[in-house]
Amino acid sequence: MTERRYYKRWLPWEIMYLTMNYEKLDHSEIANHLKRKVDSIRSKADELGIQLSKEEVEKRRRKGFEKYLEERKVKRIFKGYNINSIVFLSYLEKQKYYKTRILPLETVWNDICESMGVDPVFARSKSRKREFSFCRQIFCYIIKRNYGNKYSLDDIASFIGREDHTTAMHGIKVIRDGIKSKDPQFLKEWYLFLSKTKIYKA
Repeated sequence: MTERRYYKRWLPWEIMYLTMNYEKLDHSEIANHLKRKVDSIRSKADELGIQLSKEEVEKRRRKGFEKYLEERKVKRIFKGYNINSIVFLSYLEKQKYYKTRILPLETVWNDICESMGVDPVFARSKSRKREFSFCRQIFCYIIKRNYGNKYSLDDIASFIGREDHTTAMHGIKVIRDGIKSKDPQFLKEWYLFLSKTKIYKA
């Protein structure tokens, strides 16, 4: 005798919620709210004749593909490094955070110094110690890469206590060339920063 599968009857308010939100929310969001499986949501929608518009189907397909590319990019960045899933997911959140906000220079600077374990005041000094200069170079690279339209090279150089914009250009070049060169020592420091930063995306 075959075992009968458990069937959870759909209530009127659940059907109403499904009908009203099928195009607005993802299937997984509806499933979580109704405490059902995604397959159950889809099959009930088919039964009721609810369908997504062509525009919404294309939008969701594009969104899923972008997410796939984003995850591939992050996996490439962290390839060969021993990181856990929590770091990986938090890194994706940082990317989302950085894309939607223009942060003050002070906020970015403090995050870099905290991630590298350096005092923000000392790091702006004229000292050429590696830990200080590396923070300044990271700062120049991040600001130019993310907020190049808002902050000029002179603004960046002035913030770290330098008068010449060529200092900012040099810092940007050092980080960019270091990433491309795949130098083990540089990448070790770079990925250390990426794993600790609270706001930056690569």
